[in-house]
Amino acid sequence: MMRGFVLPPAGPGRVVEWTVESQLLGVLYREIGVDCVDSARVPTPAGVLSMWVDDNGLLTDQPVFNDRAIAMCRAFGYNVAALAGTVVFAGGPTSDGNTPGLTDDQLALCERLVEIAAALP
Repeated sequence: MMRGFVLPPAGPGRVVEWTVESQLLGVLYREIGVDCVDSARVPTPAGVLSMWVDDNGLLTDQPVFNDRAIAMCRAFGYNVAALAGTVVFAGGPTSDGNTPGLTDDQLALCERLVEIAAALP
């Protein structure tokens, strides 16, 4: 079972699972709520993550900024200017271009940073 971490602009973050790599795109479409996604490599102390976002999220008339995902990226040292909509974090890309699930350490890191962000005023 492979796992990703879903972080909407508001509400709790949560884990999503899929069983084979070929299911990932459908999972991303469903969780992000679009049919066009893009990814970025985000370096973390637990290894590189793939961050999946709505490819057109910032191009709408009224983007819904995801301040928690922006803060997570910046905490990892990835200085992203803006992110809109739901973000899904998965494992870093492999040498053959596939996206694995999060390791236990990567998932724990995502969950912990969301907890810290929730405690901030």
